[in-house]
Amino acid sequence: MIYILMFLTAISFGAPVPRPVPRTVSQIYIDSGIFEGGSPLAAHIEGLRFSRNTQTGTERWVFDFSDARTNSPQLLAPEFQLRLTPPDKVQLADGKEVQISPQRLLISLSAIKNNELRSKTIQTHLSKSKLVKNVRIYPPIENGDRVIEFTFKHPILLEPHQPLQKEGRLVLDLKPRK
Repeated sequence: MIYILMFLTAISFGAPVPRPVPRTVSQIYIDSGIFEGGSPLAAHIEGLRFSRNTQTGTERWVFDFSDARTNSPQLLAPEFQLRLTPPDKVQLADGKEVQISPQRLLISLSAIKNNELRSKTIQTHLSKSKLVKNVRIYPPIENGDRVIEFTFKHPILLEPHQPLQKEGRLVLDLKPRK
C-alpha cells in the first residue's frame, strides 16, 4: 500500500518513478534515475567487492548480503533503493557553469541487522578506483535501515542489477560518461 501511495505522489509531482532493478546484465547505462529491488526480509551486509577493467575503464562494485536468520550468503538482498543524481550546477552571471556538488549514488537499505563493511577495505578499493571519489556509510536510521553514498570523481553512467542466481548480491557497473 505504501508503495502505491509513493508512486501516486511521485506521478502527481512529476518526480521520477522507481523502476525495478534489472535481474540480468543489459549493457544499458543511465546517467540518473531510481531503482528498487530486494526482498522485505532482514539481512546482513557481508562485504563490498571491487574490480576494474583497465581496457574499457569500467568498474564493478558488488555488495554481498546474507540472510539475517540463517546467515546463508547470497540467498537474498534486503529491500533497497538506488538513486543516481546528476551533479548540481549553477550558472554564473558571466554564463559559465560551476559544479557545486558531484554526481552521487544513494543506496537505501532496509532492515540491516549486521554490517561487515570495513573502512580499511573501502579505502583500499577507493585507492584503485578511477571513478569513485568516496563511499560514505551513514549510521543506522531505524530498524536497521541504512544509507550508503557514493560520490564520483567525474560524471559516470550506471548499470545496476541483482543476479537471478545469487539474489544476495547487488551489482553496480560503472563507466565514465563521455
